[in-house]
Amino acid sequence: MTKQQLIFILLCLCIASSMALIRMYFKRRRYDLLINTLKQKDFEKLDKLLSSKVTQFFFAPFNIDYLRLNSAIMRNDKEMIAKCFEEFDRHRLNKKQKEEVYMKGFNYFIYEKDYDNAKKYLDKVNTLDNEKMKQEAECIYDVYALKGYKYLDFLLEETEKLDDIYKGVNEFLISMMYKNKGDDTLSQKYNELSKKHMKLLDKHITDNTK
Repeated sequence: MTKQQLIFILLCLCIASSMALIRMYFKRRRYDLLINTLKQKDFEKLDKLLSSKVTQFFFAPFNIDYLRLNSAIMRNDKEMIAKCFEEFDRHRLNKKQKEEVYMKGFNYFIYEKDYDNAKKYLDKVNTLDNEKMKQEAECIYDVYALKGYKYLDFLLEETEKLDDIYKGVNEFLISMMYKNKGDDTLSQKYNELSKKHMKLLDKHITDNTK
């Protein structure tokens, strides 16, 4: 290899590296713009940004559609939400994307008390190989949709092993289970513990983001 050829190769590598950094810089700026627009709930502007060729150049269709779904949920636009989930059904999703979409759908429909669609997404979650995610979804479906307490003993045992700051979510579910069981005294007890420990978690998060 001649000296001139070596210089040419090094020059090409430098240009390629510079182009990658430039692309990363503008992608980051576009991402920050999209997120800030979503936080400001400027949905008209966000729709235009998501449909723009610049956004489509920098981001994969999944990422654009996922932001569109979050926007639809923030608007509480049920028709738009349904269309967004239908769009994901047409995507070829990888494992991580399936986990995100299926749990997003499951939690949304549980919150909306639409238990038929929640069951649909629970079935999707159960096709994955994430055992922890499947167990969590099954537990939540049992508590909210079936008004059951099948996982009560398991959750009590698991909660005992946790630090106080991480007990709040489990304790809220335990409170719901005791309510389903008809034990109002223990339901109230764990509801108060949940509030106490959620405050600890909020303080922990605040202290670590200063």
